[in-house]
Amino acid sequence: MHIIVRVWPKGSTLRWVFLDSKWLRELAVQQLASQPSGDRTLISAPGEAVRDLVQKYGGDTKAYDNKPNVLVRQ
Repeated sequence: MHIIVRVWPKGSTLRWVFLDSKWLRELAVQQLASQPSGDRTLISAPGEAVRDLVQKYGGDTKAYDNKPNVLVRQ
């Protein structure tokens, strides 16, 4: 299993957030081979297809629901 995370490194700060919004999940189901598994959906498409979808839509703020986490080097 894999989890997709968006990361913004800048100087001594690192921001990151899981790409797990309802909007992105719906796009994935529409555009990629997938199958339901309980309350989750398993993507069974080739890695290249998943990468292409994430590259196309992962930069959109609709791709994540929560505020990014922030880590600061002390």
